[in-house]
Amino acid sequence: MLNDVDVRLRSALLRGGKVRVDSREVREGDLFFGLPGEHFDGSQFAEKALEAGASVVVVRGEGFARGEKTIVSESPLQLLQEMARWKREQLRVPVIGITGSSGKTTTKELLVSALSTSMRVAATEGNLNNDIGVPLTVANFPQDLGIAVVEMGASHIGDIAKLCDIAEPTHGLITSVGKAHLEGFGDIEGVMRGKGELFAYIKRTGGVTFTRKDDERVFEMAKRIHLGCMSVGYSLAEYGTEITHDVDSGLLGVSVSIGGTRYTVRTQLVGDYNAINVVAALHVAYYFNVPVQKACDAIEAYVPSNHRSQLIRTERNSVVADCYNANPSSMLAALDSFVQRKAAFRWAFLGEMREMGAASASVHSEIVKRAERLLDGNVFYVGAAFHGVSPAERWFRDAEELRLYLQRNPIERAEILVKGSHGVGLELVLGEL
Repeated sequence: MLNDVDVRLRSALLRGGKVRVDSREVREGDLFFGLPGEHFDGSQFAEKALEAGASVVVVRGEGFARGEKTIVSESPLQLLQEMARWKREQLRVPVIGITGSSGKTTTKELLVSALSTSMRVAATEGNLNNDIGVPLTVANFPQDLGIAVVEMGASHIGDIAKLCDIAEPTHGLITSVGKAHLEGFGDIEGVMRGKGELFAYIKRTGGVTFTRKDDERVFEMAKRIHLGCMSVGYSLAEYGTEITHDVDSGLLGVSVSIGGTRYTVRTQLVGDYNAINVVAALHVAYYFNVPVQKACDAIEAYVPSNHRSQLIRTERNSVVADCYNANPSSMLAALDSFVQRKAAFRWAFLGEMREMGAASASVHSEIVKRAERLLDGNVFYVGAAFHGVSPAERWFRDAEELRLYLQRNPIERAEILVKGSHGVGLELVLGEL
């Protein structure tokens, strides 16, 4: 039997209210969940949410807000997750779960662009892919939804399994498996087990996976779980993929063969490593009967943002901004791709890779060796993890120290790669380029 809390929350949701965890986003009729955070407790903003028109606010204690619109819960997050599960059960539509060590956000964005040409799509906003972002995404699924794409992030074994229990994906795609979040996963085998929880869920529930055949670890996971005919595989080779580059910008072009016809996609993305993300998006869109040319046109129109594979031309330089996320696999791929770009003068600004655990020194040393070889010493290194393994004269404690250096020693007429974990804050230096 439903309790009063369930009735109030579900009624507000069915009346069209959106679920919010930021009081500044609340509009008339919305539901606000005051979640505890690292620096503040969201429940402190419940009164502001009510002033903005919230129909219901969920808080952690009696002292935050009072009145008939207030629900007090020991765990607002748990209540949010339970409501998201309920919302998911109401909608019998395909849900594509996407995870991977790198490429998952770009693949999600490309796929959403393609699918949106033919159906109503809901998707994770940005990279809200954790135990808060996923239930928030699911709870806000529209009633007339045709299909959903849910990005799932993980830093420990068990994380993906929990997110699957909320989103209940009917289809799954793992973009890649590499040395990411080793602090939580322990080693590459731990990463495989953690990411593989998506495939395991699909196997258990009778769904379909889109298995990347040219990633050995992804393919190995599929074999371990015995997906068999539940797997619809793809690879660059299977689509006869050819990679090209725009003569002026160096932006990525991808040519593929689908159904006996050759299609060319001229993307707004930088980096050959994005070719497999384009192929993945086309592969899944084709599976869901999206006309191929429409999918190609939509992917061509997608413009990256938030410093992901983004080409920025300034008055002085050409900048490849890819500083939202970094792990050894994506860092090496970015360096290898960057040196293929036509340029007389190249620099790379590399920020440390976070959450590497005991492997931190060795993986950062590996990056330094590759970068020094490829760029003849035109590399600046930022962050504590690079200290001691990179040339001392080109190491900077943080992004602000590098920014001040660039103010005194400006770089001009260069092609510059800016790559590192988001927490390093390398976007701070972009204004000096």
